[in-house]
Amino acid sequence: MKKKIEIALLGILLTFLPFLVRLKILPTEPGTLMYLTHPLGEAIGDMFHYEKSRVLIVLGISMLFIMILKRNLKKTYYYIGLIIYGAGVLLSTFFSPFLPIALGGGGNRYEGIFVLLSYVVVSFFVINFVRERKDVKYFIYILLIGSFFVSLAGITEFLGMSIYKIPFLAKIAIPQEGLLDKVTYPEGYISMAQVIKFSPKFHNVKASLGNSNYSGSYGVMICMFLFPLILKSKERFTRYIFMFFYAANLALLLAGRSRAGIYASIASFIIFMVLCRKEIWKRKVFLLEIPLITGAIFLALNLLSSGAVGDNIENLEVNRKVNLRDVKSIGNTLEVTSYDNKLILKSGKEELSFYREDGSLVPVNIEKNIISLEDPKFQKYSFENKEKGVLELQYDEIKFPLVIQNQKFKTIGWSRKPEEIISPERMAKWDRYQRKASSRVYIWSRSLPLLKKSGFFGFGPDTYPIIFPQNDYFGKNVSLNNPYIFVSKPHNLYLQIGINTGWLSLFGFLLLVICYCLDSLRIYFNSGYENIYEIVGVGCSLAVIGYLMTGMFNDSAVSVAPTFWAILGLGISMNIKIRKGVI
Repeated sequence: MKKKIEIALLGILLTFLPFLVRLKILPTEPGTLMYLTHPLGEAIGDMFHYEKSRVLIVLGISMLFIMILKRNLKKTYYYIGLIIYGAGVLLSTFFSPFLPIALGGGGNRYEGIFVLLSYVVVSFFVINFVRERKDVKYFIYILLIGSFFVSLAGITEFLGMSIYKIPFLAKIAIPQEGLLDKVTYPEGYISMAQVIKFSPKFHNVKASLGNSNYSGSYGVMICMFLFPLILKSKERFTRYIFMFFYAANLALLLAGRSRAGIYASIASFIIFMVLCRKEIWKRKVFLLEIPLITGAIFLALNLLSSGAVGDNIENLEVNRKVNLRDVKSIGNTLEVTSYDNKLILKSGKEELSFYREDGSLVPVNIEKNIISLEDPKFQKYSFENKEKGVLELQYDEIKFPLVIQNQKFKTIGWSRKPEEIISPERMAKWDRYQRKASSRVYIWSRSLPLLKKSGFFGFGPDTYPIIFPQNDYFGKNVSLNNPYIFVSKPHNLYLQIGINTGWLSLFGFLLLVICYCLDSLRIYFNSGYENIYEIVGVGCSLAVIGYLMTGMFNDSAVSVAPTFWAILGLGISMNIKIRKGVI
């Protein structure tokens, strides 16, 4: 009976949870901590994370209760990393200055303490779930069924006919008419609600995961998990089934157009080729099957999207360098610094003057509302007098609003009122490259100083958007082309852990995954892959490595992370069995 309950819990975790899409309207009143985590209106319309987080917490409590009743946990040193990580999360919450957010999670993410501890429980549970070969098979069946539904959601969304348009799924996703009227999305944002109602084609698909980057992280794990199963399947029908699931998840990965996911897949596949080199040599047809399937899926999606999938892979942003570095307001002066020169503006009582760095005056020409500088060194600069006393700094394609109040330079802030111009602590050497990696370098350059300040216990789970310098209007303008865009995540799993829950939890997580990966490499480098534990074990290690690679560019989310922690738990369980010789 207990085993059936365990299988049911795994089924909900790996099949129902990632596929769940349901609109939840949550108030974000100005002045509250929740508003600070998502200041885009007076209500959040969340479809991907809130309900998933609540289901996961219930699953975590249920799994913990089952393990307490069983009282026969396996003995392994892997628990050390899990326990340290969990302790770090607990202490981070206890010492957090933003306790309500640390407990329940922030807007549109909801990875509070109970969700993070549920991840730990999931790994503990799966480590101890596998006792026999049939348990491994149960896990494989459940995982692949879940991945099929997620892939189906992504593929149909990509084609403009989302599966969530089916009446009963649409009713679950949007339970009441008129709910959408309560939410205002940022301009240009494609919500799942729009996908359900209007089905736009060929954008970066979210599937049921909430973000196209998460489609990449999820797709990498499942594809890597499947490679050893395809390679070692003895029956042709079984191999074709695994190939089908590989094709479906590859389509999800490519349709999401996540470069992090694609590059992580390539790197993980190279590791797979090294680990399984002997088996691949014995079955050389594998080297024909996988490229054929991969090529066919890529060509089909690229053709359907008029080349958008291929263009996204090729775009390495080689030339996306930034020449304008900084703007500083000091007294009645404004220093505008580029890699070529420094321009100094001085505000007098009745006039505005422009100076070179050596203090010499720069002559200007005023035509209509445009101020241009009559010096070839400053030919990229111009200033335009706009409405309501706004002076717009223009440099190449960059436009930054300035306001002069009491002879002091300010800018237009969130409230569309004058605010101080700030220059936050950052990795200044990265200024030229802050548009790289889809402007992630900008976010990382502001996040690394926060990691230094986070200390052993961090600022609390899910508090990153509160402590990020959201009023860095100039930096956002230069890097993200929008001074008012809201940065809700660091786009790096390791920065996310270190800043939110501190150095202790980051140490625990790194200890866990590094020990697991090193142990796996030692086990599988010379493995013969003659039993299910070795075959599935190497698949788990490749999936974990793939996810950790995408973690350099993506972060944790409740739509994908439970699958990662479950696969990690299965991989640990496989390593334990192999080490003990239980095959």
